[in-house]
Amino acid sequence: MKRNLQMAVGAALMAVILWFLFRGTDWTRVWNDLAGANLFWIAVSLVFIFAGFAFRIMRWKYIVRSAKPVGFAMLWDATQIGFLANFTLPARAGEAVRALVLARGAKLPFTKCVAFVALDRVTDLFGLLLVLIVSVTAYRPETAVQFPPGFQLPEWASPILEPDAIRNGAMLAFAAMSVVALGLLVVYLRQGWALAISDAVLGLVSKKFAAMVHDWIQHFADGLHVFRSPVDMAGALFYSTLVWLTAAISIATALYAFHIDAPWYAPALLLSMLSVIIALPGTPGFVGTFHLGIMLGLFFSVPGISAETAKAVAIFAHLANLIPIAITGAHALHRQQAGLFQLGRQAEHLEEVVEES
Repeated sequence: MKRNLQMAVGAALMAVILWFLFRGTDWTRVWNDLAGANLFWIAVSLVFIFAGFAFRIMRWKYIVRSAKPVGFAMLWDATQIGFLANFTLPARAGEAVRALVLARGAKLPFTKCVAFVALDRVTDLFGLLLVLIVSVTAYRPETAVQFPPGFQLPEWASPILEPDAIRNGAMLAFAAMSVVALGLLVVYLRQGWALAISDAVLGLVSKKFAAMVHDWIQHFADGLHVFRSPVDMAGALFYSTLVWLTAAISIATALYAFHIDAPWYAPALLLSMLSVIIALPGTPGFVGTFHLGIMLGLFFSVPGISAETAKAVAIFAHLANLIPIAITGAHALHRQQAGLFQLGRQAEHLEEVVEES
């Protein structure tokens, strides 16, 4: 029932966003922009997308090897199937599916694999912080953002497009991410402090919720043991940086492909916008939210860009990520002799068992 509700909400949100973004679109101009894209730079963009996949595996390998050595192929299958599940199943089920595939293939406990997935997301956070630093320091608009004709925002949204509001919003996002990173560091260095603070603050609200968070912090801190090795920590953070760098380069080369003269920081700004927006309640296949993130990033960083060109880039960027994930994910499912929806149901069941235990 919960999954069905999440799917319904996601589908409704997708419909609203798509209507808002693409109403009144001149599809002939969009198609002309897509057809006129430089194929060489599109190919380069795809190469860096695949490179990002590989770097993600190398990052995760430094984390998982704290339990046992696991081959690149097994980690690749688990990750790509997880990506495919995130694009296909509701409620970001890909994280649990990824843990399940690793648990089955590497003969590891499911709970330990869940911790490995969570820790991988933590290292991802540090790469995102670097992207946000670039965005906050480099993007300094002097006038209000002007959206192109055919893409009108409601009047109530106008104040957030002023330079001060943009700078304050960027600093707030950076501060929030920094607080999260600092909290994770406290959990790692001073688990007792983190538990005491959590119990005292959350206990004022709900004893049951405080106990649940207490258990979560303990489980998460146990998973952080990989960072007791400076080599593994450095390796994971190094590859996290490469993951985000290749993502930025793939966006930059896509902008070249569409003959867009963008400032050097535009890829970082697009990644920042995209990361924030797709973190909102998920739509099926990230349809709508992904396009919104790319288009807003373009409107903010490339003054004068047409709505149709931004839509063409957003459509390309979404498909350039979705199609490789669909192909590699389907191939990984074939190699693991598994069905995606079956894995989703099994992962959901295991999550419920863990929560009840």
